[in-house]
Amino acid sequence: MHIYQSGLSGDINIDVRKTEGNCVIRIEDFAGGISEEIADKLFKQMTSTKGDEGTGFGLYYSYQIITGEFAGTMNFETKQGEGTIFAITIPVKGEN
Repeated sequence: MHIYQSGLSGDINIDVRKTEGNCVIRIEDFAGGISEEIADKLFKQMTSTKGDEGTGFGLYYSYQIITGEFAGTMNFETKQGEGTIFAITIPVKGEN
């Protein structure tokens, strides 16, 4: 998938699979990774990788909905200078 945002372009890989009673969504970018300072508090409210341009609500609310409403998990792996992979796992009802 190729995306465009604010005049910039980049690649994002999205993989969705059903495994062992779960729906697993992996989103991978190649935007240079997330700094350790931000990574340590990424799923907390008011934390943004966009500086003054961001609000810090997006990942926070996504995390709250996935873990609270869907009993799922959301985590990430990041490598400085390379990119970040977010993994979302949501149980499929009637499969457990």
